[in-house]
Amino acid sequence: MLDHMILAVSNVERSLAFYEAALKPLNIKFFLPYKGKGNEKVEEFYRAAISAGAKENISPRARLEYSPGYYATDVFDPDGYSFEVVHKS
Repeated sequence: MLDHMILAVSNVERSLAFYEAALKPLNIKFFLPYKGKGNEKVEEFYRAAISAGAKENISPRARLEYSPGYYATDVFDPDGYSFEVVHKS
C-alpha cells in the first residue's frame, strides 16, 4: 500500500495535472486543502521545539499529500535531524 511520497517539482500546476492523469488508473486522487480543526498539540509541539532551539522545516499545516486528515509539523533538531509530529483525524 502506498502511504505517501514527497516530490520536489518546478511547476506545481503542471505536476498536479500530470500525476492526476498518470495515477488515475490506480485510483489515486489529489485531495483538496484541509482546513483543520485546531490540532493544538501539533502546534504546541512546534512552538516548544522552536523555543528550545529547533529550526523550522515545515510549519504546522495539513499535509494531504500523505492522507486526508493528516496535520503535521516538522523541525530540525540541534543535530539537523528531521522530527515530525502528526495528528491524523
